[in-house]
Amino acid sequence: MRLTGLLIGANLRRKKGQTAWLIGFVALAAAVLALGLTLSLRYTGAYDRAAAAANVADLVVLETDNLHSPSHFAYLTDRPGVTAWETEPVLAASLEVAFNGAETQMVPMITQVDRPRTMDRVEPRADARPLGPGQVWLPYLFQIGGGYAIGDRITLPFDRSWSARIEPGPSDAGAAEPGLVELTVAGFTDEAYFSSPTFQWFRFLVDQATYEALARRLPQLEGQLLSLQIDDRQVAPNWGLDYSGAVIKGDPAVMAAQAAGTGLAYQMDWSTARQGRVFMADILAVTLTAFSAIIALIGLIVIRFRVRGLIEESITDLGALKALGHTSAQLARAVVGQFVAVAGVGAVLGVGLAHLAGPALASVLSAQSALTWRPSFDPLVAGLCLATMVSTVGLVAGWTAWRIRRLTPLTALRTGLSGHHHRRDWFPLDRRSGPVTWWLALKATVRAGGQTAMIGLITAAVAFAATAAVAAWDNMAVKQEPFFRAVGGELPDVIVRVEPTSARPALERLRADPAVRTAFRYSNDVPLRLNGDSTTGVVTDDFAAFEGNMLFQGRWPAHPNETAVSARQADQLGLTRGDTVTLTAADRSAEYIVSGLIQTMNDGGLLTALTTAGLDRVWPDQSWSQIGVNLVEADAVESFMAGLDDLVGPGLIDVLDLRRTAEALLGVYGGIMGAVAGVVVVITAVVITLVLLLVLGAAVQRQRRQLGLQRALGYTTGQLIWQVAATYWPVMAVATTVGCLVGQFAFPRLIDLAFRSLGVPSVQMVAPPVGVAVLAGGLALFGLAVALLVATRVRRTTVYELISE
Repeated sequence: MRLTGLLIGANLRRKKGQTAWLIGFVALAAAVLALGLTLSLRYTGAYDRAAAAANVADLVVLETDNLHSPSHFAYLTDRPGVTAWETEPVLAASLEVAFNGAETQMVPMITQVDRPRTMDRVEPRADARPLGPGQVWLPYLFQIGGGYAIGDRITLPFDRSWSARIEPGPSDAGAAEPGLVELTVAGFTDEAYFSSPTFQWFRFLVDQATYEALARRLPQLEGQLLSLQIDDRQVAPNWGLDYSGAVIKGDPAVMAAQAAGTGLAYQMDWSTARQGRVFMADILAVTLTAFSAIIALIGLIVIRFRVRGLIEESITDLGALKALGHTSAQLARAVVGQFVAVAGVGAVLGVGLAHLAGPALASVLSAQSALTWRPSFDPLVAGLCLATMVSTVGLVAGWTAWRIRRLTPLTALRTGLSGHHHRRDWFPLDRRSGPVTWWLALKATVRAGGQTAMIGLITAAVAFAATAAVAAWDNMAVKQEPFFRAVGGELPDVIVRVEPTSARPALERLRADPAVRTAFRYSNDVPLRLNGDSTTGVVTDDFAAFEGNMLFQGRWPAHPNETAVSARQADQLGLTRGDTVTLTAADRSAEYIVSGLIQTMNDGGLLTALTTAGLDRVWPDQSWSQIGVNLVEADAVESFMAGLDDLVGPGLIDVLDLRRTAEALLGVYGGIMGAVAGVVVVITAVVITLVLLLVLGAAVQRQRRQLGLQRALGYTTGQLIWQVAATYWPVMAVATTVGCLVGQFAFPRLIDLAFRSLGVPSVQMVAPPVGVAVLAGGLALFGLAVALLVATRVRRTTVYELISE
């Protein structure tokens, strides 16, 4: 055992540079793995703990007073299974709010900060100022993702809607125009429920005096918020859709008020709020874990190469030790122990690096989740990383070192295990013309076939990962259309809301407008049940007007007895095309044939599409007020919206620039993917650098005698540097191209797998050919630069050094 320790120490001291680079390799893989495991195991848990501390409700329902009735809330509170419920007064409306540089449609509600509440408790952040008259606390998402700051102003006009906007500088008392109320942002709050960028329902907090003043001046915004807790929270989505169908859609007065924009009824369950907060972290966790696996695999390949190199470099010493009576097992333990020690040190450093990077990762994710997550040292994650790295490195090193058993003292004295193997000379110099250094480089490439293949495999793997990361960034941050459609389903340029009595003539006028490419009825909030499970109906007269990628299999329903079912619901219920399902609205049911499968993340991915005639079978004569519009010129939205009053007439309620809204709310996802792509490309460059340092450094060491002889014959240092670099760089260039091409063609499938669990199995994102070509060229040139830099080690090889040895 003492001999093993001495040999391990001697090997580590003799190869200090290579040992340091191997430790760096393992540390890099361990750090990425630790970050992925931390997100997988702890991030969602951090949100769940915050939600538990706030005692979140399982279902919340909002109604403005002009359509509220005690029987509406009783429909839910009187159900068996309700364990607690409470109500509170609020001021709420659906309106345009400035967020992340655009006006977006949201449902803010103003509540009193000091009102006693047992559910959905909220806490101010540390820098929040005490609330006084005319001041407001906003959810933290408005600061981290929306661009708001303490001292900004929100103005509220006195009509059926109100708007919020940011103005620079502190608020000036009395600066609001006549007919406006002004609130000054005094701080931000940590909000567990009402703070999702994909479900735009937010809570603004004011003091009692400000709330009462606002209620007197804005009575049309007064409403009630109901919060319920249920013994089985899994039924909350079903209860929410039951409420929408039986109470809201079943009450003509409520529907008329909603359609006219003079009333508001809204509901959300906890699972929907939770998904909107953590789904990006789930995707990022899968990405980091997969990338760490690639780095770890590369590290194992490099370690196998180093074990083989160590045995070949120490062949004489190992043979002498065997001649002195030491066993193969003792010598193998010494070799394996060296690399296990390297893995242990690297894993510890990697866990420490991940711990240091944790706050930066939390900051990046907070722009989407608005979650204050402070990652701390996690013994479970640290133990998993350490065990994974040490065990895998030990197995690979042990498997490779087992070849020592074939070593005998006689073999060692004859210069190695394969010293007398006569291999074919593929490029005899006496029959070749041209620069000798390039032919020598080519001969070295063929002679080191295993190492060449290893470098090619490693380069292709990291190029593949970099291509996937850059393609994700391009699709989510540069050209965001596929991502927007994956999250939001059908995404027309503009949504026009009109009074139900004016809907049909408004639709005809819009279709006749030369600026309009397509206009269609668009109802996407019809509460239904599919074979007893909750779902939301998407209804239109003719699905041929849809331009998104919601339909990914089969066809849209064309007949009254057909429907298209969401992928998530089809998986849950075991449905496929051609199956017969039962749709229920209120107390009426009918059977439908599944004509296709659709996808979206809206409503938890639980959607069902059917035609207007198909909906009439279970819900006759339902009114509608929403029209989707796609323009001939997508950048002409502002001018189109400015002329809508004349085009539609007095029945116009409001209009929403849907694309700009999506860009504002979902743009934070692009920022996250941009940061991830940048980190992946940097890690790719680091991996290429480490591999070349290890391999070319060892190659220079092994070829010292040959290179010294070439120097004695008159070769310059520059020629030898290019000869060493050219041994491996052409293979790297080819492997980079192959890895990028494979990444380009495999990326769509990989992104589909990542989004499938979110209800979107066919995202239809593609890798940009120009971007992939630029990445491949950049990585190839970077590899050449590093290879030339590492090859400068030949300067240390002199004729005098060889003679003195």
